[in-house]
Amino acid sequence: MTLATPQPPLPSLTINDQGRVYLHPTLVEQLHLASGQPANLVPPPKGSDYWHLDLRPEAERFITPGNGRNLRIHNVRLPFSLLNPDEPPLMLYLLPGEPAQLGYYPLLPAPAFAQAYTAFLEQAAQAAWQAEQGTTPA
Repeated sequence: MTLATPQPPLPSLTINDQGRVYLHPTLVEQLHLASGQPANLVPPPKGSDYWHLDLRPEAERFITPGNGRNLRIHNVRLPFSLLNPDEPPLMLYLLPGEPAQLGYYPLLPAPAFAQAYTAFLEQAAQAAWQAEQGTTPA
């Protein structure tokens, strides 16, 4: 199995080095996002791959319309040199399931998500095979 990065329509967003976040329509639909809603993108702590989409009422930014098309979040604060202006924007994928903290959604960059997604698919395939065989997972 290859580690090809899943492409939208999985719920995702893109952030550029200027702190502008572009919300993919499937993310907007799945999380019922709207213009004017409090929102922020929280960069990962040092040593972690996990970003978070903060949709709690106390989020520091707001969702805005983007040129009449996709919704955006502007002026997200990024640690110095986290994203390089010479590289393409970073795509982040929403993790499946409910967040551990209400309104605080974990996201992974495309390469890290691809590894986690591949592992998830392999586990699901193994569980399905074991169910067919009448065995239980170890």
